[in-house]
Amino acid sequence: MFLKQIKINSFRGVNTEITVGFNPLNSIVGQNDAGKSTILRALDAVLRETTLSRADYNVEATSNQIKIELIFDCKNAF
Repeated sequence: MFLKQIKINSFRGVNTEITVGFNPLNSIVGQNDAGKSTILRALDAVLRETTLSRADYNVEATSNQIKIELIFDCKNAF
């Protein structure tokens, strides 16, 4: 089983839904303030069942709920 995608909406710097795809081996690179930490914090929030605070909500979001969805591939594990 491996992580195939993450969908994030209304979380930190994300105000509309984004989808990030993963391969078996990944690296996350980009300019400052591009959203790298947002992806990692979203993963951490779901996998470690972290309680989110009001500061995690994007006030400019189009939705009134934080949405973090992980999609796993359970059939093709390497």
